[in-house]
Amino acid sequence: MKNWIQLASLGLRAGIVVFGIWDVGLAAGAGGSIDAPPVELLGTSEGQSEPCCVGNLVDDFEDGSLAPLWFNTSSCGAAAESGGQLVLDKPAGCGGTTATGVGMANPYIICGDFDISIEFNLLFWPAPSVARFATIYVSDGTNYIGIERFRNAWTDGCTPFLESYKSFENTTDNCASTWVSSSATVGAFRIARIGGTTTTYYKNGTSWIPVRSGTAVTGPVRIGIYDGSDDAGSQQVRFDNLVITSAAPGDVDNDGIPDCSDNCPAVANPGQSDSDGDGIGDACDSGPCCLGNFIDDFDDGSISPNWVDVSDCNPATESGGQLILDNAPGCVGNTQVQVAMASGLQICGDFDAQVNFSILTWPTPQIQARYLVLYCSEVATGNGVMGIERFLRGSTACAPYADAYKSWFVNTDNCVATWSPTTTMEGKFRISRTGNSMSTMYWNGAGWSTLRTETVTTGPMRLGMYAGSDDVLGFQVRMDSLIVTSTGGIDVDSDGLAGCADNCPSIANPDQSDCDNDGIGDACDYLSGDADNSGSISISDAVFLINYIFAGGLAPCPLRNGDADCSGAVNISDAVYLINYIFAGGPAPC
Repeated sequence: MKNWIQLASLGLRAGIVVFGIWDVGLAAGAGGSIDAPPVELLGTSEGQSEPCCVGNLVDDFEDGSLAPLWFNTSSCGAAAESGGQLVLDKPAGCGGTTATGVGMANPYIICGDFDISIEFNLLFWPAPSVARFATIYVSDGTNYIGIERFRNAWTDGCTPFLESYKSFENTTDNCASTWVSSSATVGAFRIARIGGTTTTYYKNGTSWIPVRSGTAVTGPVRIGIYDGSDDAGSQQVRFDNLVITSAAPGDVDNDGIPDCSDNCPAVANPGQSDSDGDGIGDACDSGPCCLGNFIDDFDDGSISPNWVDVSDCNPATESGGQLILDNAPGCVGNTQVQVAMASGLQICGDFDAQVNFSILTWPTPQIQARYLVLYCSEVATGNGVMGIERFLRGSTACAPYADAYKSWFVNTDNCVATWSPTTTMEGKFRISRTGNSMSTMYWNGAGWSTLRTETVTTGPMRLGMYAGSDDVLGFQVRMDSLIVTSTGGIDVDSDGLAGCADNCPSIANPDQSDCDNDGIGDACDYLSGDADNSGSISISDAVFLINYIFAGGLAPCPLRNGDADCSGAVNISDAVYLINYIFAGGPAPC
């Protein structure tokens, strides 16, 4: 069970940024090992999940799944959680220097001063033909320091003991390592940082014995754990009871779950319940959400999740960065093309809502009227409270102007409406509430003109927009750039969307793009290298990329899934990168 005063299983799919480092080539007389490359643990590419400080964390590996805290870095065999332990069994037959391991997954990081400890058990640890090792290390993305239980086939000037603890910094070369003789098959490792100094330890009974200290590792770190060897023999190693104490992450709602992994960061929900599995916690997903400051530029091609279509004839749509409220000729009777704010959303407290409109075709009505409206309704009753509209009359009954702005309160009847003449075909509507006073306004070209002010309730409201007529001529109208400022919403990622209305509440994504329409924004819902969006990385992804690049096939969804090398573009280099990773042991996708 992963239990941080704060750990939540969010299931984020983000870029893989942790690689294992393996001891290699410990040949007699070689004086050491071939250096492992620096470990890129902290390099996140554009769009990847924001780093999340884990704070105080305990992982006893009993939930049967590596995710979301870990991912598999094995070059042979596979890491797993089983029986309340992290199982790193390297099978027989793996050639060369290979290892079975895990790395801490993006977005999780360890911040500030830290203390990390973990128990190990060398279940099957035969004499090697070269060397055998079981290791934990931390890396800041450039520098690393680690400690391992090491067994060698011989001793020499650089390898003083057949069985030992070995600690290293920025190279696993034996000649540069620190050694302590030990034949323990059960024990514990520890890595701790205070200020700028990081120290490795092993446990001797009840005491921690320091092995090596260094100052190279700075800033946030991630953990890697692995066991490996330089021969084809098998070995069995278990790790258990990982304990981390470190700097606490941000927690806006004070529910013990860090904002960066909280499935509802704006509302306290320590249980992280998510009954519909959409990645948004029930606390944000099951009841009305105060939007706070909200922008909709209607450019994602779908009116959901912010709006629902309640049209009589033709449906409302989004296209070209506009809300399309077109009624085709032939719709009979008093029909409207209309959207209403979704039932899970609401505007709380004082608010101000503005939207642009443009009228493309607007024929003189055959019967009574044609109209384009912004309105608000009361959540408690569902009744319309107040609205402002662009109005074109066909009948003079109670309508003093042929072309006008019209505002109504509770009742849309012309006889009790407020009017202002206009012929503009492009303009802006505005509805504002301060306390219990609500006003409707229109843009006069130089500033806002108030059309009507009324006393209203102070409860939550919802917005709606519609266009309609009572003839069959049809019309074409557009709405654009809706901006709402209001109280009550918490926008953790500062993208203009309250967390409960944000499909990726921890990462700024004002466009709310969601290419697979699973309710989780692309900014939170991608895996670098998973070009076919299958949830894993395989040769199928390289084939998918080649088909996309050279044969006009489908684009990766989202496109960043195809950017395996994090170059910022998707091209043949990404397919080559994947093939090298899959078949030649190259670096994992970033």
